[in-house]
Amino acid sequence: MFLKDFIIDDINKQQQVNNGEAQIEDNYNQVIRLQLEKTKKGEVIIRNRAYTKNLGTNEAQYDIQEVDFNSILFDNQNENKDQQPFQLKTINSTSSINQPEIVDFEKCRSSIEESCQERDQQQQQKNQKVQEKEILNQKTLSECEELVQNIEFTQKVEEQNFEVLNFSEIENPDQNKVIVFKPYSEIIRSLDETEYLSEFLITPLKQSGMFQCVISRESSGLNSFKPKYKLYWQEKKQFLISARKSLNKNKYKLSQDPDFSQKFDAALIGRVEQSKQSKADYFLFDNGKEKIKEESQIINQKQRKQLGGVFFQVNQSGLKQPRKLMVLLKQNGNENDIKTFENRQAILKKQFNQIIYTLDFYGRVKQASVKNTQLVMKNEIKDLIYFQLGKVNDQYFNLDFMSPFSPLQAFQVALTIFDYKQK
Repeated sequence: MFLKDFIIDDINKQQQVNNGEAQIEDNYNQVIRLQLEKTKKGEVIIRNRAYTKNLGTNEAQYDIQEVDFNSILFDNQNENKDQQPFQLKTINSTSSINQPEIVDFEKCRSSIEESCQERDQQQQQKNQKVQEKEILNQKTLSECEELVQNIEFTQKVEEQNFEVLNFSEIENPDQNKVIVFKPYSEIIRSLDETEYLSEFLITPLKQSGMFQCVISRESSGLNSFKPKYKLYWQEKKQFLISARKSLNKNKYKLSQDPDFSQKFDAALIGRVEQSKQSKADYFLFDNGKEKIKEESQIINQKQRKQLGGVFFQVNQSGLKQPRKLMVLLKQNGNENDIKTFENRQAILKKQFNQIIYTLDFYGRVKQASVKNTQLVMKNEIKDLIYFQLGKVNDQYFNLDFMSPFSPLQAFQVALTIFDYKQK
């Protein structure tokens, strides 16, 4: 139902209520007229007959009186007969105060019809606008379809006139390939079998890539005073070099004999000594003698040569921070050809209100330790790792290195990291 139907129903209900009130008034007027006709015929209405009321003292009572309404109601009998007779009307106090207004139903109906007509006109206008928009959209779609057809047609014409080239078959030798740089080089899986082991240990690696090794440490029991270290090639699980610390001296001997069972130093290939002036400096030597006696010249002994040096920076601030060291390596014993390496820069991170130094060891470190070290070449733009030492547990460490390090030099640098104790 619309608003118009509700309003018409309310108007009809109001008319029925007004008609009922008018009928009640007509019935009451008829009763009054009958009473007046009876009074004209001589019948007198008597009030207060035999009515008494006790006033509370001396049994006083109202007097009985008879009232003749004919003498009251018809005093003026000389009025014109054409005048309308007197009629009594009942007035309700509540209705007199809040009398309903008289509503012109015809005007209401006309106003409602006008509003409905205006609404219908507005709806028609909206429908017209929607239709116009749909027509425009259809036009634009048709135009787009025509454009697409034209483009397809031109493409077909071009395909007929020109050959389609397969660019995947064309090779451009001058095209630069994008190479993703990785700080950790590829792993060396095999070596040249023609090379002798003794020569391989003392010469820089000839193959490009990272040579992965494992160091085992024996520092329990009797070995606590002079611990032993052994170097293995991880890929083949092959023994390479062993090292032993001298008793009460910060000196190490490196040999190809895993147990140092030989009395003579025939298997000796290198030494590591701490500086007498500074405990933060270490020197790397080959298997030569420090001082050659005249008697030993007959046995073809040679004087030792320095292979490099390791210099630790003393921490005087007292703050906990990674060790800083510098490594110098001589290439083929040439004092003019020296390579310098330094610590790789660690990344600072905050964790639980503490500053932590972090480095990516590419899965080769299992436990945090001060001995975990990475070395890069000084003044090199690339952040390429040449040396890496990482702790696995209290007994094993991973040692990875690449050229220009030789296995002997890498093992010697690792021994200095084990031996140095920062105060």
